[in-house]
Amino acid sequence: MFTLFSEKGYDVSIAELSKNVGLKPSSIYSHFESKEQIVYEMLRKELEDFYSELQNEAQLLEERSVKESLKHMYFFAFKYYKDIKKFKFLNHIHLIQNVDLRNKCLKLRKEKGEEVSKKITLIFEKGVMNNEIKSEHLDNYVQLYISSLIGNLYIALLDENNLEKNFILTWEVFWSAISNNKTQLSN
Repeated sequence: MFTLFSEKGYDVSIAELSKNVGLKPSSIYSHFESKEQIVYEMLRKELEDFYSELQNEAQLLEERSVKESLKHMYFFAFKYYKDIKKFKFLNHIHLIQNVDLRNKCLKLRKEKGEEVSKKITLIFEKGVMNNEIKSEHLDNYVQLYISSLIGNLYIALLDENNLEKNFILTWEVFWSAISNNKTQLSN
């Protein structure tokens, strides 16, 4: 079902869903009240999976430098969304015609996103305290970090072949811009 939603979005029919999972439409309705509930539960599960894995990854970062932590988080997202269907699925939320469902899904996505943003902000603050990151414009650095990550994923929707190259280049330029170390671009 996930693949169908990632390709067709909310326009996928119950008949297509039932065929995809090998059930009759009536059987699907014995498990779910509506297509809206299916979409919401799929989104909830996808976000739970992503944030659970992210939480596990974040625990590994406590002993690393700020640069290594930020880079690791950045490339975690790259690896997770390398299966671009996951990112496509998340972006179909904006196209859901049912306003209540769209708002409910966007609220859930926003709540989860704020959790990640807080964790990233803490890493940046640690970087400032350790004098690894320039202190001016800290909030802007956090937003730029998240925006460049998401931007690379959007670019991948158009050109999946250069996803890794774009992530590497963007990371190098970003770190060079915010780092207190005046050396050349490096991994």
